[in-house]
Amino acid sequence: EAAIASGAPLPAPVTERIMDAVQRLGAAAERQDRADGEDGDGDLPNVLFVLLGGTGSSPSAYTELLSSINNQTNIAVLGLSYVWAPFSDAELNTACGDPSENGQETIEECHDHHYMTVLHGGDSTLFSVPREYSIIARLVEALEALGWDDFLSNSTGTLLPAFHRIIMGGHSQGTGHAAYATLFVMLGATYSVPAQYTELITAINDQANIHVLALSYVWAPFSAATLNEACGDPTLNGNETIEECHDHYHMTILHGGNSTLFSVPAEYAIISRLVEALEALGWDQFLSNSTGTLLPAFHRIIMGGHSQGTGHAAYATFLYEFYRGAFISGPQNCCGKLYVDRDFATPVERMGALYHLLEDTAGTIADNLERIGLSTDELAIFPDDFPDAFQRSIAVVGTLHEVSDSCEDGINRSEHGSTAANGCTPKDNSTMRPVYENEGVW
Repeated sequence: EAAIASGAPLPAPVTERIMDAVQRLGAAAERQDRADGEDGDGDLPNVLFVLLGGTGSSPSAYTELLSSINNQTNIAVLGLSYVWAPFSDAELNTACGDPSENGQETIEECHDHHYMTVLHGGDSTLFSVPREYSIIARLVEALEALGWDDFLSNSTGTLLPAFHRIIMGGHSQGTGHAAYATLFVMLGATYSVPAQYTELITAINDQANIHVLALSYVWAPFSAATLNEACGDPTLNGNETIEECHDHYHMTILHGGNSTLFSVPAEYAIISRLVEALEALGWDQFLSNSTGTLLPAFHRIIMGGHSQGTGHAAYATFLYEFYRGAFISGPQNCCGKLYVDRDFATPVERMGALYHLLEDTAGTIADNLERIGLSTDELAIFPDDFPDAFQRSIAVVGTLHEVSDSCEDGINRSEHGSTAANGCTPKDNSTMRPVYENEGVW
């Protein structure tokens, strides 16, 4: 904090990470513009960096930081004045941990209401913000005043920031508000339960400070190998093509219904279960009713999965534009023309993948990633390329790390399980924490 506040020049690794983000987001924005039939005004960079300052600050306190980012990356920058909470994060944490101060809310409810109040306006037990002075309203107002219409969107019927073109950043209290609007959803493997991924989602929550949710859903009770065999056999799949068979399979699990291989009641489908979970948790910021049907707010969600779950996560990013896609040890679909050969709604620049180079389906996974557009030619290999791998753009990580001694995978797929599942992830001998957490791989 002291280094940033003092206005010291950005270290080269930081600049390179920002440049990587700019290039990825810029390409994604251009792709979205083409899909929307827009060319932009030609005068502005197609990416905006928004900075939310700390408690008691004003945008002028960050001119050196913003100028540095603008000069070194040539993107638009905006230090946003907003109504910060007039207390420190330490005081926020104390109040949210004391039922006598927070209206008997849980710690989670207290923090959620605090951030939603500052972002969208309203009243929490600790603080009130008029809607016109909330972060989102102030950002829209600032962009309109500046004439930066390229960073505004009316696609939902309400004028909002064009989130797909914005890097949301912050310092101190501002970082909490900037990070709040993102959720990581994890879909597990065949026969798995969410509790098997607590190490992964805890690491993501701790290191990225974003919401996490491992979702219980109705997975197909058969392996990827069985799926591929059935989709390749007309006598088993109702004479569908391989592509049709895989499409119907994923659509059935995502939205419910009947495929030739499997049936799922609509209320137990992934999208329905996700909406139900978000409502139950009170995480309304990740829900959207813009289409007239209550759905997840895809643009705020990182859709991730492991094994079978990655296949569904990948297909979901094919159907909808998510904030990001995160694919672990998958997709494993084969063998013929598939959805991975078509254009995805989520730009490939916002996707990443991790798999074990020795797992039994590594070749299939690599082939699918290539067909999606995630090149494995220059993948970062763990542990040989780390931590130097963070100095360049990374889309795919291939690990060669030995699996945990405690891995008890009954189907002899220990490398496959080691990339995400609690019992198989390799551990640091000194801390007994997953090495993928310590090294930043996850």
